[in-house]
Amino acid sequence: MKKRWIGIVLALCSGSAMATVIFQDSFDSNSGALAGRTPDVTTNGVNWSLASSANLTVTNGVLMTKASAISSAWLYLPDIATGDVIRVSAVIVGNVALNTQYIAIGLTTSAGALYLKGAPYVTMKHGGTTGEERGFFNIYGGLGNSNQIDTNPYLVEATGYTTNLNARNTVNFEYDTASGNMTAWLVSEGGTVATQYVGSVNYGGVADAVIPIDLITFLSLQFTTGAINTSANPAYLDNLLVEIISAAAPPEPEPVIPASIVGWSVVSSNLMRMVVDAPSTASNYYPKSTANLASGTWAGVAHSDDGLNPFVVTNLDYAGAEGTNKVIFVQATNAAGFFGIGGQ
Repeated sequence: MKKRWIGIVLALCSGSAMATVIFQDSFDSNSGALAGRTPDVTTNGVNWSLASSANLTVTNGVLMTKASAISSAWLYLPDIATGDVIRVSAVIVGNVALNTQYIAIGLTTSAGALYLKGAPYVTMKHGGTTGEERGFFNIYGGLGNSNQIDTNPYLVEATGYTTNLNARNTVNFEYDTASGNMTAWLVSEGGTVATQYVGSVNYGGVADAVIPIDLITFLSLQFTTGAINTSANPAYLDNLLVEIISAAAPPEPEPVIPASIVGWSVVSSNLMRMVVDAPSTASNYYPKSTANLASGTWAGVAHSDDGLNPFVVTNLDYAGAEGTNKVIFVQATNAAGFFGIGGQ
């Protein structure tokens, strides 16, 4: 089955928030049972865990089920801080021949089925009569499948196109652990973005609830489908990506301590050798020049690391060494000029 990653950026967080991938699984390798499998990326070293039915299997580079039964799997989440945003996305493909099947993905408060243990979660489910190529994109805000919080279960895009359940649609949602707000949206196989729900969850039947941070412990998947891996058109999940958008402030930038030229010599009539004491990270510094010390404008100037290699306008990562100092070569002309070291 052809793979395609679709990158989506949703401006949900303000400030200088940083997104970190905590789980990623393309299911491209290690075919067989999902139980015990290590995701492609896992920041806390955990493997996939399954319920006792253990029906989920990696087949042909995607995740499927072997039986017409409820099958659940989960990954234990790393520590999450209040104010973090949890972002989840996955490709979900359904099967229009089955009007009771669905695939769900979301957060859970303990290991087990999403509809019993769920915090925020979403499902892709068959909609309408058998044979219609459209699906429910449903959003649930808390414990139990009665806590459906979207108002329009059919995902209809702005063009009026109703979601093709058999297509490789990418399901996405974000949950803000501080405000309790959830945003869920879907990207069709053609790349059209449709936002289905933006608002607060209904955790445990309480509107506008904020789920206690210590209860959000698992990322869970659930299949309830008869479109098994041996079917002609099996339902499947693919390209799972889970990120944490941290509320923590980014680290303060390293202070740039001014550099100084500690050595200077003439190599030839048009080549000068410069030795620079660069006390901070070398990439913070660059050579510069001006024709007038009193009123001239300084500008970056090309340099070489040995006088023979190319002359490039760049920083002192491109430099030779003399002890702890950096050595560069600059080109001189007959005109009067001055050289210095800039910082950034």
